[in-house]
Amino acid sequence: MRLLTALIFTSLVTPAFATWVLTPPVNVILSSNLVLCSVVNVSSKPLDVTVSLVDVYNRTIATQHFAAIAPAITDWILGIPYAGSEGLMRCGFEFSGSPKSVRASIEVLDQSTNLGLVALPAS
Repeated sequence: MRLLTALIFTSLVTPAFATWVLTPPVNVILSSNLVLCSVVNVSSKPLDVTVSLVDVYNRTIATQHFAAIAPAITDWILGIPYAGSEGLMRCGFEFSGSPKSVRASIEVLDQSTNLGLVALPAS
């Protein structure tokens, strides 16, 4: 009886696991580039997403938590590299749910013109 009760209880409880999707690293030049990390919710339900920009040493350059991003809505953070942070950078996106729930990317912009230099998707 105890085993049956335990099996029923564990089948009703679903653990909440964080899903991470990451962009490939891109090379960023100090004082001439900006970095944009963007995420769009492609699921049918609102999602809470934390977006982070990290450097090659895994130091956080910028981070922002977005609560209840509605379906089909995009949110983003803009990172400005600082002294000692130039080099390879990547964006990370943490949320609960399937990796197919979001489309996310990193984009490097020219700081003087705001034109995109490179954009790569997260996976």
